Amino acid sequence: WRFADKEALVADMSAKIHVVFSHPLREEDREISPSPLIAALPETPFESLGVPAYATLRDVIHAARREERVADHQGPALGPSSEPRSGGTSLFKDQAACPFRAFVAHRLGAKALDAPEPGLSAMDRGTLLHEMLRAAWEEIGGRAQLLALEAAALDALLAKAVAQAIGKLRRRKPEALSGRFAELEAARLASLAREWLEFEKTREDFTVDAAEEKRVIHLGGVAVNARLDRRDKLASGGTAILDYKTGVASVGDWLGTRPEEPQLPLYALGEGGDVAAVAFARVKTGECEFKGVARAAKLLPGVKTIAEQRSASAQQYRSWDDLLAGWRRELEALGRGYAAGDARVDPKKPFKTCERCGMQALCRVNERAQDELGLAGDEA
Repeated sequence: WRFADKEALVADMSAKIHVVFSHPLREEDREISPSPLIAALPETPFESLGVPAYATLRDVIHAARREERVADHQGPALGPSSEPRSGGTSLFKDQAACPFRAFVAHRLGAKALDAPEPGLSAMDRGTLLHEMLRAAWEEIGGRAQLLALEAAALDALLAKAVAQAIGKLRRRKPEALSGRFAELEAARLASLAREWLEFEKTREDFTVDAAEEKRVIHLGGVAVNARLDRRDKLASGGTAILDYKTGVASVGDWLGTRPEEPQLPLYALGEGGDVAAVAFARVKTGECEFKGVARAAKLLPGVKTIAEQRSASAQQYRSWDDLLAGWRRELEALGRGYAAGDARVDPKKPFKTCERCGMQALCRVNERAQDELGLAGDEA
């Protein structure tokens, strides 16, 4: 800034006032000249003007503050209600990951911003897969009918199922699939379904009892809407609860305290005592498999009993019934914590849990980490 100083006489000529004009020197990388109205006035340094030091607006606001301390680890408890909470089974998943995440997502309605992706998102591809397999098994019915289908009939059935899945997505997102891209996606889906059905032929006899079935599950004082991917009735007795998955699947995510993937355990408990197996149905080109746990051996290809599981987290369960009891204990505790208003910042796996939380703008977990490390805010 450049300053100009001009003395002007007041009416009685005995006192003087200083009129100070100023103008900016630059705007970004452009130099700015003074207005012609003040260009002829002499320049003077700001320090020689004797302007008193006034408090900045920030200082004034800070000085006027009134502090209030709030215990933010505890929110209000839920009132008695049998109505399902929004968010479905992800409510239990978020509560297991971190109570704060569940509170802000399902009580306050906070949502992370979606990252734009070219073409279909991972969620869109998952939706297509689920809808295609639902439509296919609705036509097929079970393993016996699958084995009886000739290749041409199966191709026609899959083409119909794929078209139905793509049509449903287009009604929701008209811009998602069109032209050659839609043809390539249809071919990919049909090929993947054909490979998966070939794998399903290696199972013992079964019939598909339900697909994409909606239900309400009550646990720990909380009710949530759930959508069951698939339930099979097994020829050897009981049912198998299946959840389609295209990515990494681990049985360990269901075990121990605060299970990271509670969806299948929730479904199993919601089904009652008839469940004989729960498994991820991993539908991936070249890697089709079941990953789960069963009441008895050989109910599903590659699926072992809880006694046969070798992970450390599985060793705490003595039997199938003990596993179900453990699931109920953990999920009831999660439900009770959510219903009571638990809002602690308590990630199950510090830093790793926080990486994909999406609620970083609302959370003060980094401040807590600084306190635990003994760092001051300016040093962190």
